[in-house]
Parts: sequence; C-alpha cells; structure tokens
Amino acid sequence: MYRHTLKNKNVIIQKNKNTIINKQIKINTLWLCQLKIKITSTPLCLLLAIFALNS
Repeated sequence: MYRHTLKNKNVIIQKNKNTIINKQIKINTLWLCQLKIKITSTPLCLLLAIFALNS
C-alpha cells in the first residue's frame, strides 16, 4: 500500500515537471518571437506566438 502511494506521488511529480518544462518552452518561444518581431515583423512569428499562447 505504502509503495503504491509513493509510486503515485512520483508520477504526479513527473507530470508537474513536464508541465513546467512545457511552460518554459512556450515562454522561450514567445521570447524568441518577440526578438524576431523587433528585427523583422514576420507574420509567421506572430502565428507562432498565438499558437504558443493558445496551447
């Protein structure tokens, strides 16, 4: 019983780590896009930014 609970906690922690990583990727994508928009305002980058915010 105890071992099973421990396993579930590990799964939850792993899921949380994945969520944090995904958020970090989105933030990085948005940051890169903002940088590109400043240099060359490409519609593709705006689409990427919108997609990153929506997902």
